[in-house]
Amino acid sequence: MTSLSISRSPLPLRRRLSARMEFGITIVLAVTGVLVAVLSLLYLFYANAKATQDYHLRTLQERRTELVKKNEILAAEIAKTESLDALEQNKQIAAMGFSPQIYSLDTKIAAANTEVAKAEK
Repeated sequence: MTSLSISRSPLPLRRRLSARMEFGITIVLAVTGVLVAVLSLLYLFYANAKATQDYHLRTLQERRTELVKKNEILAAEIAKTESLDALEQNKQIAAMGFSPQIYSLDTKIAAANTEVAKAEK
């Protein structure tokens, strides 16, 4: 009895390490799979939000284009109703006794009008 040594065989130690390794690899693969799934869902939600935002933006741009066209049409109608011909043909204005006078910036006509005005005095 010189020494009481308990000898252990390396075989059970190897089995325990290999069992731990298999369990560890399984957990690593499961965590990796869950992580990939979570990242995929996050990407899907982000892509969906971006597509929805682009759709709303495109809808607003189309609405803006329609309003710009409508504004141009209304501006043309306003110009038409405020034109001199429309004012001359308006019955209410004619009933007031208003007769529009056309003033020209042509210098020959302005000079002739000045001479006529001097001659009348």
